[in-house]
Amino acid sequence: MKIEILSPDGLKASEIKAITRIKEYFRDTWHGYASFLVNDGQGSMEIDLLLITHDRFLLCEIKEWAGIINSDGRQWTQTFPNRATRIYPSPVYIKRQHAQRISSLFDSELKSLWGCFYNVDYVIILSGVSQLGVFPESDKKVVFTLDDFLKINDSTIACSPNETSKSGSLMPKN
Repeated sequence: MKIEILSPDGLKASEIKAITRIKEYFRDTWHGYASFLVNDGQGSMEIDLLLITHDRFLLCEIKEWAGIINSDGRQWTQTFPNRATRIYPSPVYIKRQHAQRISSLFDSELKSLWGCFYNVDYVIILSGVSQLGVFPESDKKVVFTLDDFLKINDSTIACSPNETSKSGSLMPKN
């Protein structure tokens, strides 16, 4: 797979490592763009990785975190082994919004040129040693470890509907 890194200064070493694994593992017919900003009039969106697959665009947020991560749907709480905690806005919530905005951009700017539309899905890829704690069921469908994410490489991608997209779940069929 070819992945073009558009702004190398915008990537952390852990993101480069994850992107390299994705690039080496995924099929040659897919393409990706990493480390860029998109502005749609509502503000800018920082994109770690956008994959163009055979049937969808896949917006990827890469996180290398440690500890246990819990979510209430709006916030992620990271608890370290020393019991210290950090609270972050939910990457799932943020990337869901970004995917909807990018889909709207494609619809308004490219649909007439392409003659069709493409689904824009999103995933959060955990490339570190973190463990998932309590998460809403809807979030579990889009949060993957890097190793689990690499399993979607084949043509067995399920297409059962989920709340985030018409294209469905990304988990491989059994």
